[in-house]
Amino acid sequence: MTFQPLTGKVALVTGASRSMGRLFALDLAGRGAAVAVHYNSASSRADAEAVAMAVADGGGRAALFQADLGDLSALVGLFDAVEEAFGGLDIVINTAGKIIKKPITDMSEEEFDALHAVNNKAAFFCLREAGRRLRDHGRIVSVGTSLTAATTGLYSAYAGGKAALEAYTRALAKEIGSRGITVNALCPGPLDTPFFHAGATPESLAWAKAMSPVGRLGDIADLVPLVRLLTSAEGAWINGQAILINGGMVAR
Repeated sequence: MTFQPLTGKVALVTGASRSMGRLFALDLAGRGAAVAVHYNSASSRADAEAVAMAVADGGGRAALFQADLGDLSALVGLFDAVEEAFGGLDIVINTAGKIIKKPITDMSEEEFDALHAVNNKAAFFCLREAGRRLRDHGRIVSVGTSLTAATTGLYSAYAGGKAALEAYTRALAKEIGSRGITVNALCPGPLDTPFFHAGATPESLAWAKAMSPVGRLGDIADLVPLVRLLTSAEGAWINGQAILINGGMVAR
């Protein structure tokens, strides 16, 4: 029988319909957790259903939850619905993010607000709700970015929101750590995903690959071992950290 250390735990993965969120949800389910599969809108429902079906096919338990995390009432309602469906919550992984690649001098107020509604405000209130609701010895993991450690242009508003997330992570870790809950941020470098390629040019793609000592973009699978550690009992001493995971692209 496969060892499932998260049996009896309930995990919420925001943005679980695609990319890294999908992979994290499947990995949590494979380790025994019941998984709340969050998706943002009708356009991602079919993908979310496929994730829930894959969990069920593997013998696990999953349920779908839709919410626009930029709407605070919807975000709070998401946490309410997960608790009602599963009876509690132990792990929250927030993968939600939005990116606009532009110089500061070209950024509009509307674009700035749209980015910060997800990367800053929604991240803050996901942490608030998780901090209020998680059972003792729970785990919170947010997805940040290695751009907070890099000197590069065009990602200012995106990186600024994620820098705020790092500050919130450190604060919440201090505030609720006495309950055995850990709060960390995973900060990837450029990944071979549509999220990165949507704003990439041939030149920026070549630069991103060249920044890594192994000359490639990251793969979402590269992130799973760290998330596995951060959501495990063995990760209890890792708290309040923003951990760069980028293949050596940049350090701090």
